[in-house]
Order: sequence, then structure tokens, then C-alpha cells
Amino acid sequence: AIRPEHVAPALDVLLAEAAAAVSAAEQVQPVTWQTFVTPLDDATERLWRAWGLVGHLQGVVNTPELREAYNSNLPRVTRFASALGQNLALYRQYQALAASPEAAHFDEAQRKVLDNTLRDFRLGGAELAPEAQQRFAAIKEELSALSAKFSQNVLDATDAWSLFIEDEARLKGLPEDVKAAAHAAAQKDGKAGWKLTLQMPCYLPVQTWGEDRDLREILYRASVRPNSAMTHWTTAATSTASLPCAPNWLRCSASIRTAITRWRPRWRRTRPKCSVSCVTWPRVPSRSLPGTAPSWSSSRANSSASTACRPGTWPSPPTA
Repeated sequence: AIRPEHVAPALDVLLAEAAAAVSAAEQVQPVTWQTFVTPLDDATERLWRAWGLVGHLQGVVNTPELREAYNSNLPRVTRFASALGQNLALYRQYQALAASPEAAHFDEAQRKVLDNTLRDFRLGGAELAPEAQQRFAAIKEELSALSAKFSQNVLDATDAWSLFIEDEARLKGLPEDVKAAAHAAAQKDGKAGWKLTLQMPCYLPVQTWGEDRDLREILYRASVRPNSAMTHWTTAATSTASLPCAPNWLRCSASIRTAITRWRPRWRRTRPKCSVSCVTWPRVPSRSLPGTAPSWSSSRANSSASTACRPGTWPSPPTA
């Protein structure tokens, strides 16, 4: 099991290995896929995979110790990532590989990897002036810390939200084990009735089987739209700090905005119209299941743009 005290020592080793691989890759001659790309990817992949596990655990387990381990190590991981994306020597090596005779024989996957890597160097600021690179990296480090803090504040606010129900009739449709857990949670807080939260073992059963439409709406709105307490927690520590970064970020990134437009994936440039006219939904009575919204028409001809993706309109599931 990964414990908080394992994080820093493991990153010491993995960052050192990745830095050594980067230094070796800068000097590789001649540049080939096997001598350059594979060793570099192997070393950095171990680092990113381990850090991804740490990030996942601090978001799921979310103990104070794990959060502290994540926050304390986030700056140095971000610094390494920024330095990697701005490494001009590596950038030149990848350019040399792209121009080599070997590149003409790459398969589709290899060409995609190479193209994306060259794009990422451009977007990472490899072609910026040294002063701009330093400022760019500093802002990225600050924004990564603010982003982590914002996510943790949202998680804290979600954990803190609860709704106490005293009328058992409002829980009609919920499985008995869910009701028992809600009752036990209320008793633990010294209150009567049932305690509902936004945690998935409670939230999903309410949305799936709960027959009280108003109750489902309360939990749904709480999960997608911050309440006053959540708004305070999520913005107080981040908004005032992040706003001064915006002009600096834009100034540092001005020279790569053209590259962003040119190199971003094509699917990001294309925004197809959202329509349900090409989808045939089964016609089911709107109240075939407790609390379901009116179903869409099963006729393509009767589907209208006014109902396409309208908030709150969902097709009713077919009955058995």
C-alpha cells in the first residue's frame, strides 16, 4: 500500500532517474527511436505514473497526511514538467529525429507520438526567450498549486454538505441498506431521521431509485451548483491569488498563441451543432418510472431543435 511517508522518497528516486535520462537524451548521437525516444519515455513514464497514483489517492482517500504529501511535492513535480517542456536541447533532438531518414519509415503510432511531442514543446514554451520561460514556468507552478487548492476546497465543501430528512415517506424507493446507512449517519451526528450526503453511496441511490422528485432535485442542484458555503471555500483561497497571474500568463504565452491554434487537435477547432435529430429514442410514457421526465419523440421528423439538449430533458428508459 502507498502511504504518505512513501511519497517524497519515491519522488526523490524517480525525479533523479528522469533527470538523468533527460541529460543522457540531450547527448544521444545519432538520434533514433530506440536510443532516444524509448529510454526517455520509459524514465519519465515511471515518474508520471507514480505521481498519478499519488494524485488519485489524495483525491479519493483524502486524508490530511496524503493531502500534505501531495501539496508539498507538487511544486517540484511541476518544475520538472515545465523544464522538460522548455528543454531546447531535447526539442532540437526531436526535430533532428523528425528530419532523419528513419522517420520516413515510422508507423502511424510513432508519427503521432513525434508530432504530438513537437507540438507540446511549442505549447510548453520551448521557443520563448529565457526570461519569458522563467516567468512562464513560475506562473505554471503557481497555477498548479492554486488548481490543487481549488479542487481540495471543492472536495471539502462536498464532504461538508448534508440534508437531514425526518419524514421517511420522502425516502420511498430507496433500498433498505441505503436507508439504514443514512439513519446511522444521522444518529452518529446526534440527530433524528436520516442524513443524506453527496457521497456516491448515498447520492446515486437517491438519483436512481428515489421517488421524491423534489428530493432528487435538491441533491442534484447541490452536486452541480455550489451553495454559499462551497462558494466561499472554493474561491476565497484562489480567486484573489490567481487573478494577477492572468496578464502575466497572457504576455508570456503571446508568442505561442499562433502555435496553439495551429497545433491543437482538430477536434478542438470543430464544434458541431448539438442535435438529437439523428437519434431515435423509444416512446415511453413519461411516468413509466417514478419521477422520470417526459420522453423525447421517437420520430426523427418530430424532433425539434428546441428540445435538443435542453437542460432537464432526458429520454425515459424503456420499460421491460
